[in-house]
Amino acid sequence: MPTSPYCPSPTNSAHLEPRVDAAAQLGYVRDDAHQPAALARLHQRLYRLVERLVDRLLVQAAEAFVSMRYGCFAAICLGAADVDYWRNSGAIHAPTDFIIEGKHRMGVTLIGIDCATQDVNTGVALADYDDGVIVLREVMVGSHDRPAVSIVSSWLRSSDGPMLLALDAPLGWPAPLAPALIGHRAGSRIDTPMDALFQRKTDHVVNKTHGKKPLDVGADRIARTAHAALRILGELGDRLGMPIPLLWALPFDGVGAIEVYPAATLIAHRCRSEGYKKAEQANAREEILSTLRTLMDLACDDSLLKADADALDAAVCVLAAADFLQGRAVPPADRSLAEREGWIWVPPSQCGSRS
Repeated sequence: MPTSPYCPSPTNSAHLEPRVDAAAQLGYVRDDAHQPAALARLHQRLYRLVERLVDRLLVQAAEAFVSMRYGCFAAICLGAADVDYWRNSGAIHAPTDFIIEGKHRMGVTLIGIDCATQDVNTGVALADYDDGVIVLREVMVGSHDRPAVSIVSSWLRSSDGPMLLALDAPLGWPAPLAPALIGHRAGSRIDTPMDALFQRKTDHVVNKTHGKKPLDVGADRIARTAHAALRILGELGDRLGMPIPLLWALPFDGVGAIEVYPAATLIAHRCRSEGYKKAEQANAREEILSTLRTLMDLACDDSLLKADADALDAAVCVLAAADFLQGRAVPPADRSLAEREGWIWVPPSQCGSRS
């Protein structure tokens, strides 16, 4: 690109090393028409960034577009860009960034699933997430006529952006369980400690940090719920024509899933986490609902949230999904183990459980 008073020679731009994992960066709105030099410098940086992206084959496609009209412009760059430079230089104001400091800031469809072995007990919730704002759009409970997987499948097909599923169910079993049982014969002793066989690492961590012990997936009826959750994931993948992977880091594209635990999420948000499941405990559910109203926009009829604990838990799953996107949930220290056993994504506990 030729140099000019408005397009100076390139300077050291090593700090603009592209990030392959970023899907896009957007910047909006220049409200000062008297900065042609700043616009030209930005144009040059975008041009050189796209050139480098293509030359290095880091992405399949990259384009930059800058238009100026009545003193305003929009800049689009697929791949990655130095948003901090744009802001600090005064060239643009960027109210919405896709990936900043490990947080997922672009629009994402959130789907919470309170898993159960029976559809009539499976709650599902649909929400939009954009730049830290959660808007709860719809809450339902599955039925024999319309199973939860059908509801969720229709939501997935209607979305054209990233989609995150948050499932309230164990999505794996303790790593030592299978080796201990392979080749085991009836009557033979098992030397592996019981806790190692029946509890996962994430269960120990949540119990220690949040004072809430998840049910033992290796020795409790929750194993049936885990089986149902995996069936739901598999069937949704079949309907989409692609598997739905578990997510371990940001950013992500397409559809992904995480394991969550509503009771721990409620504790992390200093909310009541017990004594709300029974039909007659509507007042307790209203207390939880009051907290949710401060954390998300309830753009739907919330009567089902107060009437049905499964629907309420599905909404809390949505909150847990947002915690994951915002980078608040604690990641596993041993990712390899977590990929075998599963991992409950939850923020650190702010205080003890309220019953």
